[in-house]
Amino acid sequence: MKPINGRFTRRTTFSLLVGLLLAVLLLWTQGEWLAAQEGEPQAQDQSGLTESMQRMLESNLPAENLPPLGATPCVAGMAGPYPCNDVDLLAFIPLATFGASYGADIWGWTDPLDGTEYALISLDDGTAFVDISDPVNPIYLGKLPTHTGSSIWRDVEVYANHAFIVADANGSHGMQVFDLTELRDVVSPPVTFSETDHYSGFGSSHTLVINTDTGYAYSAGSGTCNGGLHFVNIQDPTNPTNAGCFSADGYTHETQCVVYHGPDTQHQGKEVCFNSNEDTLTIVNVTNKAAPAQLSRTSYAGSGYTHQGWLTEDHHYFLLDDEFDESNFGHNTRTRIWDVSSLDAPFVLDYYDGPTPAIDHNLYIRGNYVFESNYEAGLRILDLSDVANGNLSEVAYFDIYPSGNSPTYNANWGNYPYFDSGVIVVSGRQQGLFILQPNPPLNMATLAYSPGVVGATLDLGQTVTGTLTVSNTGNLTFTFTISESQPWVSVSPTGGPLAPNESLALDVLFDASAVGSTGDYSTTLAFGGDFHNWVNPAVLTMHVTEPSGSTLYLPTVFHDDNLAAGLTLSLGGLILLPAVVTLSILALRHRRR
Repeated sequence: MKPINGRFTRRTTFSLLVGLLLAVLLLWTQGEWLAAQEGEPQAQDQSGLTESMQRMLESNLPAENLPPLGATPCVAGMAGPYPCNDVDLLAFIPLATFGASYGADIWGWTDPLDGTEYALISLDDGTAFVDISDPVNPIYLGKLPTHTGSSIWRDVEVYANHAFIVADANGSHGMQVFDLTELRDVVSPPVTFSETDHYSGFGSSHTLVINTDTGYAYSAGSGTCNGGLHFVNIQDPTNPTNAGCFSADGYTHETQCVVYHGPDTQHQGKEVCFNSNEDTLTIVNVTNKAAPAQLSRTSYAGSGYTHQGWLTEDHHYFLLDDEFDESNFGHNTRTRIWDVSSLDAPFVLDYYDGPTPAIDHNLYIRGNYVFESNYEAGLRILDLSDVANGNLSEVAYFDIYPSGNSPTYNANWGNYPYFDSGVIVVSGRQQGLFILQPNPPLNMATLAYSPGVVGATLDLGQTVTGTLTVSNTGNLTFTFTISESQPWVSVSPTGGPLAPNESLALDVLFDASAVGSTGDYSTTLAFGGDFHNWVNPAVLTMHVTEPSGSTLYLPTVFHDDNLAAGLTLSLGGLILLPAVVTLSILALRHRRR
């Protein structure tokens, strides 16, 4: 470049600067576009709504003007006006009773004090609480109003006798906390409740899931953490605190977080979240809240909008619903079966297509059954006993929207199938609360045991016997087995048949003569058999001392939200510490959408 009179012209210098700025802008724009293509889908438009939420608004219908209904059995394929198969209507409460225009998500709570069951239904203007201890005569107890304005997206979860509530597209709503024990003392229902506490670490949140084993809540789709998971420590329910983020894969629509006990030994015992991230299943180790680690990010053929999913109880398979594939590709309701035996390399094993073209929204798993809320097609119950071969089969249903089964976003939003009574509560977006019961009852062979830990302190060379009680809390007879391999402990009997509501006391013999020195010894008892639920191994511990006396004790107490007290162990004339808990695997922990 030649200078004029020994200098560059101002025009030349200006042109160079403009060209340089344009080049930098172009490179930056390309980098942002590539990032979006490679792992961070642009989840929300300028209105803050995801494409899924926009489609819901486009097909939204007003509330139906429906009367309440009492118990109506399913006869010849109909329960009153509702198509059905082997599911009875116990009661229906319309939205008008709650003073609401729309329903959303639903969950349940069982009072540990007396076993009373409650339905918690999210509404556009708050959350309603219904006593269903007499399910054919439910009692609407009252409503907790929204923290801010109305929203058709509201979610509720339960931990430690408290409800935790979030809402989307709803400004500074945050997370409401409500003490559910207030439901015990409602004198003149319905009443207006007040929130017990409030968490303002985020504003809007699309969904919420709680891992009741660890006491952490996970907000998905909030305005924080790049739309990814926002961790909240709720171990003290009335003092929720920010515990971190996972933002590396952008927007998360739904998640399920568990203490993993599946076949991938590398990750057993770790807290793992299975995220539905719009176009992928993204699996994240969140054990260390300060440094969550993405284990895998996997797309799949025919994806439309990866919406939600749930693990089988053995954590071997993950069933996933995609919210756009029915309308985008024209096939019937499709449930994808993922094999997650390797968390680093999950894959789609197969898929199940249902009998209607309705959109699948939220699904949950209990025992050998899948409970799907498929919008216009209502509640669909699938048998997954042959899931290892990629097979699911429909065994029952209740259609809350007789007018059609189109792939739109109307009718059944969610369900809660975890009550011990077998009652299932279902929420209808334009309808209200349906209280249902499969008839005949679903085949549930369910094993429970207590206490969770049996331990002994004894002198070197001595023996002592404790008791472990195994129960059948389901409705089918099953045969169980127990396996243990340590020479210092033996169990008798090592198995046998159990009829419904039957219990069997097992003798656990601790033998300190089988070890050569003092110290602490520990092992587990693994349960096998043809029951349907996942059962954690029982823990046995032995503390061997120099000769001084023998005592049977419970060094650790397992607890859950359905605490059952009162078991006392005895050993000859010795006074033994009471066991204060029954570990009930029926009290499953879940979360949704």
